[in-house]
Amino acid sequence: MVRVAILILNWKQPQLSIQTVDSYLKIKHKNFKYKIFLIDNGSKDGSYEKLKSCYKNNPKVKLLKNKTNIGFVPGFNKEIKKRLNYDYILISNNDILVDPSFLDNLISQSIQIKADIAGPKIYFAPGYEFHKNRYTPKEIGKVIWFAGGTMDWKNIIGSNIGVDEVDHSQHDQIKTDIDFITGCCMLVKSDVFKKIGLFDHNYFMYMEDVDFCQRAKKSGFSLAYIPKSVIWHVNSGS
Repeated sequence: MVRVAILILNWKQPQLSIQTVDSYLKIKHKNFKYKIFLIDNGSKDGSYEKLKSCYKNNPKVKLLKNKTNIGFVPGFNKEIKKRLNYDYILISNNDILVDPSFLDNLISQSIQIKADIAGPKIYFAPGYEFHKNRYTPKEIGKVIWFAGGTMDWKNIIGSNIGVDEVDHSQHDQIKTDIDFITGCCMLVKSDVFKKIGLFDHNYFMYMEDVDFCQRAKKSGFSLAYIPKSVIWHVNSGS
């Protein structure tokens, strides 16, 4: 059976992380096994103690602690190296809420199309849209944040396809001709890390996902946006 390591990094946002982890704990997982590795990245606000009180007796969650805030990339890399015995590693923000079927859909469709790095359709969590007054009440929760990633290479600017659009099924096709999968929620075969290495430490945070995906593509690995897999992003929460 496929084994997945879910890595979540917390820094001074314990309640946000708890919401994310609790969301993950509701996922359906008949076709895979998973373990959540929740990493406190040197918070000095009592985060670790709050997280420990929530999950100390939960076998699905392993709580880890860094002495200082070593950054987004080093924080993940430190744990990725230890989890390469898993089939997949899921890099996850601590400010997302997931549909119960999202990971089952993400894994099964990735296997079906032989994708090495995959990401879900990501909506803005209700109330966290960039343009809150633009949408009707019925549209809230269906405003797209990510439907694949594209780069303007001339200006080195990354863009989320579909951002700010209300979902009318216009991004319901799997996309493989994309430049990156966002590190907000990125499913990676462990073989990719084994071949090309980890995220580049030169990126303290941001753009490390673009760099990693481009290195993977140049090494022959494939990317895929999987719209049947759905999550919500508490935008800029973390």
